[in-house]
Amino acid sequence: VTVHSVCLLAMWVKPSEVLLANTLWSTERSNMFFGLQKRRGHGGGGGIAGRLIGTLDNVFDTKPLPYRVLLQTQSSELSYVVAVAETLEEILKHWIWLEEEMLPVLVNFESEDEAAEFVHAKVESLVCAEESTDSTTKELDPESAKFKSTAVRFHRLFSMPSEEKLVNYYAASFWKGKVPRQGWLYLSVNHLAFYSFMMGKEDIIVVKWADVTDLSKQNSLVLPDGILVSTKTREYSFSVLRNADEAFGLMEQLAKITMKRILDGSEEPCLLTVSLPSPGGRKGSLKRDLDIRAQSELYRAQFGLPQDERLDGFCECTLWTPFAKAHVLGKLYCSPNYICFASKIKLLCSVIIPMREMSSVEKVASSDVLPNALHISTRSKMTFLFASLQDRDLLCEKISDFLSQTPTAEKLFFVEDERPVNCSGPLREIFEKEDEDEQNHREAIKENLWDLHFSEYGRGICMYRTRSLRDLILKGIPSSLRRGIWMITSGAANELDTHPDYYAKLVADDAGQLTGVAEEIERDLHRSLPEHPAFQSEVGIAALRRVLTAYAARNPNIGYCQAMNIVCSVLLVFTSEEEAFWLMVAICERLLPDYYNTRVVGALIDQGGFCNIALQYSFTFWLFAKLVKKNCLHVCVHVRARTHTHTHTHTHEEGTMPRTLHRARETIEERLVHSLNLSCFSRSSGDHAPTTFLLQVYLRLL
Repeated sequence: VTVHSVCLLAMWVKPSEVLLANTLWSTERSNMFFGLQKRRGHGGGGGIAGRLIGTLDNVFDTKPLPYRVLLQTQSSELSYVVAVAETLEEILKHWIWLEEEMLPVLVNFESEDEAAEFVHAKVESLVCAEESTDSTTKELDPESAKFKSTAVRFHRLFSMPSEEKLVNYYAASFWKGKVPRQGWLYLSVNHLAFYSFMMGKEDIIVVKWADVTDLSKQNSLVLPDGILVSTKTREYSFSVLRNADEAFGLMEQLAKITMKRILDGSEEPCLLTVSLPSPGGRKGSLKRDLDIRAQSELYRAQFGLPQDERLDGFCECTLWTPFAKAHVLGKLYCSPNYICFASKIKLLCSVIIPMREMSSVEKVASSDVLPNALHISTRSKMTFLFASLQDRDLLCEKISDFLSQTPTAEKLFFVEDERPVNCSGPLREIFEKEDEDEQNHREAIKENLWDLHFSEYGRGICMYRTRSLRDLILKGIPSSLRRGIWMITSGAANELDTHPDYYAKLVADDAGQLTGVAEEIERDLHRSLPEHPAFQSEVGIAALRRVLTAYAARNPNIGYCQAMNIVCSVLLVFTSEEEAFWLMVAICERLLPDYYNTRVVGALIDQGGFCNIALQYSFTFWLFAKLVKKNCLHVCVHVRARTHTHTHTHTHEEGTMPRTLHRARETIEERLVHSLNLSCFSRSSGDHAPTTFLLQVYLRLL
């Protein structure tokens, strides 16, 4: 038999037995060897039985494709499925091919059993031919056939364009009033969609991630494992039957990706593409890519690593802590350039070991005390002992492969690097100011505390990071140590060591060609710490100009924003130009994202959150915020009225108030508004003193 079209091979299946062929199916066409059947309930027909079957197919994840072709003989009660299809047009192509090519051959067989065996062999050969010709595609796209079928159904049900990628789907209920509608929740790159079919009635919901304003969990007796999706116009309540936490996490991730794309004004982000074996179940490759992306983002944020670092894997283990003389349980993370450890108890202990700093990696003989142990030594003479590693051999192979690709570091971070041409060191070394004795005494006490910490927990990028380190930072870092501590704790040291010539190249390429940005930078150069002698000199001004211009060239989407000069000038006092540049990268891109850009979304969100918290606990702050916001006299009357409702103290009406107090209040109101007009937005904290005093007197008069 000659096969005329390869496209027909797409829906051939290996013959499988069917005992009751007509139970849930209706026969559309038939001949002496084959029958074409349609699933009852598909297309809205079939009466009550069809509606019931359609409801069951929708509730349970067992819905087959609605059309199929059976191999059936009169001498046997068994039938065999040989082809399936999504639409009538597709199945008719198979049916016509069977009638034109197979029937003329089958009628020549002496018995029906021989004809059936021939059909079995032929269909299996067609399936094998399909698998062999499509092997390359399957290697590149390891999604299961079930997930592919669901993706086809998703595009058909919601009329989605072909480029819309389905990420995952979950069995869920949509609460329509007080009645739950059981169905399936589909999550794609740009949409949340829900479909339910209950006794002939369809419920279709499509929500764009760009329209979602809030996502929250709800757990109650009526709505277990509930997820509330809010938009500007309405709210949608879903109850996920299984994997509710996974579904909510994926929804949050997709919503954040869309929000970031909107804020950046960029195109759809490029998802990670990795080659992984297909894990069973119904996770598509896009879902796996998103999982890997989320894990890598969390890994980089937790340890302050460069943006291009990708997590390779992690495992549970223990770490011997010399300062506590105990084994600490946690997770060991491995990536191409770093080995990191974090304890299960937050802030108890964490370690970052760059591959470039490793001097030796040795397996330790297993014992009852140290099973599957691994000993790592660094160039800074620090040692780390990990134990209870389940896949120690695999981890050693990974580390060996990564070390072979890592260039050997020639210097430690604390050793002074050679500086690029025209790039200065810390400005405090050039413009040293004479400090007062009291300040020197405080600095000496802090330095002594830090020296004790270094002697116990180690020094440098590989030191043990504990709660003690956080407490010391909160108490204040002495000026002599700010350079190193800032670089290590912010993760800027990792960026500097990974890209050693990056800043020098930006400076050498004359990044000042950005004329518009250069003009904005020049306007703010002399406003940066004008009281510091370093920025009364061309040396400090030139260093500040180079760092700001280099960062504008690195990140043209941000370019330059006001207040970046203030931050950068403080960094230049304590660090070199190159270090200040990477600290600016860490602040603007990782530590405070969306602060320094044209929309300052991060700053606005944090300000709003701070104001909400402050307003809940301080009525005085609420009053001052109202005065600053309105900044006019008539607001004082409004605030006075609000004050009467918030306090229980008796006050005179204006008609009965003593004339002296009435005149005093009017005078203070005028002076208060005048003071707010002049000084409430001043950067100097001393300018607020008269305003605060007048506000206190005004409150007493009220």
